[in-house]
Amino acid sequence: MKAQCLNIISMDNYPTKRVADGLLLILPLKGITEIQHFITDIKVENDLFIINNSEIFTIKRNEKAIKLYIASDWFYDRGYDFFAYQYTSNLIQSSNALFQSILSLTQRQLNQTLTKVLFESYMNNIVDIIASEAKVDIKYLKQQTDYSFYGITGEMLDYVNNHLDKKLTLKEIANKLFISQSNISSQFYNTLGMSFKTYIDTLKLSTSISTLLTGKSTISEVSDQYGFSSSASYSKKFKHYFGHSPKDYRMLSKLDKSFPFTTEDYTASSIVEIQNIITERLNKLNVQNNYICIDLQHINESTNDTIVIQIHNIKEFHNLFANKSMSYLFEGTQKVVVYCMIDPRKLQETFMDEAYGFINFVYHANVNLAFQITNSDDVNIYIDQIYSQYQTYLQAHPELSEKHMHSVSYIFNAETMPIKEIYRNIIKIQQYREH
Repeated sequence: MKAQCLNIISMDNYPTKRVADGLLLILPLKGITEIQHFITDIKVENDLFIINNSEIFTIKRNEKAIKLYIASDWFYDRGYDFFAYQYTSNLIQSSNALFQSILSLTQRQLNQTLTKVLFESYMNNIVDIIASEAKVDIKYLKQQTDYSFYGITGEMLDYVNNHLDKKLTLKEIANKLFISQSNISSQFYNTLGMSFKTYIDTLKLSTSISTLLTGKSTISEVSDQYGFSSSASYSKKFKHYFGHSPKDYRMLSKLDKSFPFTTEDYTASSIVEIQNIITERLNKLNVQNNYICIDLQHINESTNDTIVIQIHNIKEFHNLFANKSMSYLFEGTQKVVVYCMIDPRKLQETFMDEAYGFINFVYHANVNLAFQITNSDDVNIYIDQIYSQYQTYLQAHPELSEKHMHSVSYIFNAETMPIKEIYRNIIKIQQYREH
């Protein structure tokens, strides 16, 4: 099958469009894709950019990129309240998994091996990641929106957004803001890339989608709510923009919805080139998925010969330094980071056990420790109990100096701890070290 919502875009620029009834995802494959998002110019490379429902954008520079449109139905079918949020790729933690789904979906389409089952599986994976990791409450965003940054254009936009239920005209806004009609018209086109009338019509239509699809309002009631002169006028403009009447659009399945965009025909050689790029990107992602990421803020700057060793239990830790065949790891000039993924309660029980020689091993070998933190109790155990035992041990062994100990880092698990809680614990650790 061919997914209508998925395309490779390779033209250098595209005219201004407004997204409606879903999200548009742009993932550059080759070169930089420069996007004018609303008024701001954004350059995207090796990353994903999300354009939200009702937002306008212009692609000003592009070589090759994936364009994926996700209609709101995909979110609602997975149990997510799509229109209650906006979405930003900056918050996504599972970016590798997201990229892998998008790239694999595109690869399948290019190879003509995409089935309906595979298509829905990839789309559901993408939706689950975005809906769970990328969302920001739309009510909060509206409170934080400040159009004053955009000067006179901002005043116009602020007025428009606060009067969407009215019939907005150039004359009315000109009188309210004491600006000539011609000035408003040129400001809109020069700044936003579309005429005032198109801006207003598309904004009203895109914001009406949530009421049209998720509510029980009649077409006439939706028309009245968004300031159209009549239901006939609303239906006519709706069909011109979406290609379907409001009534027919309500009946469309998520598989039938696509984003109106200029598409290009590809030669066999260009398809091969795109496939090669995708294969290379997927191979890199597979390598990255096996990479252990550690916060090295309090460890000396990482070099290419740093060794990271994961330890999952006390027995593994003991084997690491008791096994003579492993001693070569600590004899070179390379840095060694021992990442202790051990429950701190179990670590506490054996920390002072002379049979393990834990502290002597860490002290005499070129070892930097990194501890996994899954909750605030873990931090308290390390600071209040394990470190105090370590201090007692040093006092009993004057031949050891704390100054010669290597660094200790803490790795927080963002899946088990809210960001605010992580920040609070970082401050706690920093204050403890300072005193």
